[in-house]
Amino acid sequence: MPLFRSKSIGAQSPRFQYDMKRGGSPSRESSKKKKKEEISKATDDLERSALLRVKTEELEKKISQFENQKDSLSNRILELENMVEQVFELEARFATTFAPYKGERQRASFLARHETQISKFRKKLSTAEESCNQLKQELCMKKDELLRIDCADKA
Repeated sequence: MPLFRSKSIGAQSPRFQYDMKRGGSPSRESSKKKKKEEISKATDDLERSALLRVKTEELEKKISQFENQKDSLSNRILELENMVEQVFELEARFATTFAPYKGERQRASFLARHETQISKFRKKLSTAEESCNQLKQELCMKKDELLRIDCADKA
């Protein structure tokens, strides 16, 4: 008997044939590597699924917040529409109640809007009146001089 087994005899062993049918190699190390790879893939899949769960929960929270904001905004819009309707009603009541004073109100609003222009006009008017008074005084003085000259010539 030979001291060493030939490789051809080991290749035909039932264990080798079983491993080859499974698609693996006859060594135990390769099966351990496969198990480690399968475990790492499984843990990666678990981590991904956990991340997906967390992200979906966050998205659901954001959606619920958005829906709450949407509801509160729609309620606020309805409140504002009601307020606008109340303002229109008040304006209509005001117009009917104070219709006789409309002209006075318009005049007062006109005066309030154009108050600065009116004050400027009054200043110009006062300066024009002052210059007019000065011219009247000068004319009166010249008239008096002419009357004196006429009286002196006639005498």
